[in-house]
Amino acid sequence: MLGTLWPKLGATAAFTRVLSIVTALIQAGHQVTYAADERENEGTTHLRALGVECLRLAPNDSSFDLWVLGARPNIAIMDRYATEEKFGWRLRAACPSCIRVLDSIDLHCLRIARGRAIGTTVDGLTAVARLASDVLHREVAAIYRSDLTLVVSDFEWNFLVGECGVPATLLHLCRLSYPPRYQVVREFAGRSDFCTIGNFRHPPNADSVDWLRREIWPELRSRLPEARLHVYGANATKDQLAWNRPDQGFLVHGWVADQFDALATHRVSLAPLRYGAGIKGKIADSWWVGTPVVSTTVGAEGMHEALAFGGLVADSVEPFVEAAVTLYSDAEGWGYASRCGQAVLDRFYSHEVTLSPLLDKLMSAPELWEAQRLRNLCGEILWSQSHRATEYLSRWIEAKRRAGRLDSSPRVAPSAEPGPSWKDKAQD
Repeated sequence: MLGTLWPKLGATAAFTRVLSIVTALIQAGHQVTYAADERENEGTTHLRALGVECLRLAPNDSSFDLWVLGARPNIAIMDRYATEEKFGWRLRAACPSCIRVLDSIDLHCLRIARGRAIGTTVDGLTAVARLASDVLHREVAAIYRSDLTLVVSDFEWNFLVGECGVPATLLHLCRLSYPPRYQVVREFAGRSDFCTIGNFRHPPNADSVDWLRREIWPELRSRLPEARLHVYGANATKDQLAWNRPDQGFLVHGWVADQFDALATHRVSLAPLRYGAGIKGKIADSWWVGTPVVSTTVGAEGMHEALAFGGLVADSVEPFVEAAVTLYSDAEGWGYASRCGQAVLDRFYSHEVTLSPLLDKLMSAPELWEAQRLRNLCGEILWSQSHRATEYLSRWIEAKRRAGRLDSSPRVAPSAEPGPSWKDKAQD
């Protein structure tokens, strides 16, 4: 597996998902090597404890090619399109038979574009995506160059197939994965307060907490003056930790060792995401311990398919506050929402539903992968440089001319009645 960072247990939903795939591969009897460009840390220690070989391999360095030639991996899983851009071509050259799998984590083009769309009148999925067309093009190109891409939600699957025209055969739906619940869910009366959680390094999470602090919590607190909001999440800056206001019931705890223990004690989880993409770990983690969630349309997107959402959804301050007050105060409605969230997890997020089909897919016969490559004409075109040869030749000629290594006279065929030369024109 190839990534930029070492996955740290509990730090982000993306890291948790990566570790669940690593664990599933090991339990299935596969030898796993993880290579990253980051200095070794607690993530490396945890991986080695699982039996994973850890290597630090820098991008843009031929030492990676030598390692691939020696290791001869059967499958390479690359997290995010940028990792594919760094290593995909090297894998293809050094080990053509290796199955190259792109783990999208989430569609960066949607997340970035939605962030840029805040405060504008841009509407419509395709129009929003065009706000990050540079990332969209790179992301889709990485999908075509890969043998298989893991997509985390049905919404993003439909976007890639319906809006971008990506063949469904190049995609595999693989959501977050959760084991069976190991404890009895704490009931309504045994809980108190609100909570929110998310890695502050992820911009949508930081924006979400800031929106809570500035607009939502003051209104909510005025409706429920005895309630408090507990804010959890790794990598908070000093400025973000300074948002802590105990006198206003706004408590910023920062990193927490066990997010499930924290979420299980509170009555309602708040996830007011104004933008983002993919599966939201803060929502799924809350459901796993039976905590209902109030979120936005973007937050609920791709989380539950046709099943009822485990909570309520609202996109502006007043409806969001009303939904939070309702869930917090109504024991019967709270119980229904709690059960809905658990039902969604059981249906779509269990190990059997997410990881078992993935392992089966990865273990497909070599001839099936080869047949898929032959059908992926766009991917072959992207790997070929011949369709851009004229551009590269032109750039090379221009660079050589600027360096004074080529005759600067233009190579233009004479006309029937030649006019003044370019030198004559220059003197006019």
